[in-house]
Amino acid sequence: MKTIITAALLLAPSLAAAEDLAAQVSREVNRSMTYRHEEQDEWDASCPPAGDCEDFALCKARKLLAAGMDPSRIAIMSLVDTWRDEGHAVLLVDGRVYDNRSPNDGRLLAKVKDYSPLYTCYMNGEVGVWVREGEIARRNNNAYPHCKYAVRELMKKD
Repeated sequence: MKTIITAALLLAPSLAAAEDLAAQVSREVNRSMTYRHEEQDEWDASCPPAGDCEDFALCKARKLLAAGMDPSRIAIMSLVDTWRDEGHAVLLVDGRVYDNRSPNDGRLLAKVKDYSPLYTCYMNGEVGVWVREGEIARRNNNAYPHCKYAVRELMKKD
């Protein structure tokens, strides 16, 4: 599978190809992992067999990075699902949401009305902090240790 995905990126590194790859990986992870609510939130970048929303997002990011996708295209976003009134995390690729709640899979973030972003963990180690309608600042992620850990784990060379 990794060879096929990597070949697809090398042959057609367009935005459409990246979206297709992200959608394929998202579907694969959504099918292979089981949702498990965590009382104590732990960000696990190892692609466990079961986990909560950020574990799904981190697994998708890991697979995309392993396939050769440019890290600058990938981020993990922590948000509030206002419809469910709960915290949630998703993978972002080029501004599109890849979600373990599949109705939103592949939609542009701006089109997902029930999601209110809190912060974004970028693969370069920065964290973008959101206030209402947009990201107001990027800063070192020392205030967000789970971001720092997750990014460090994802960017390790296997």
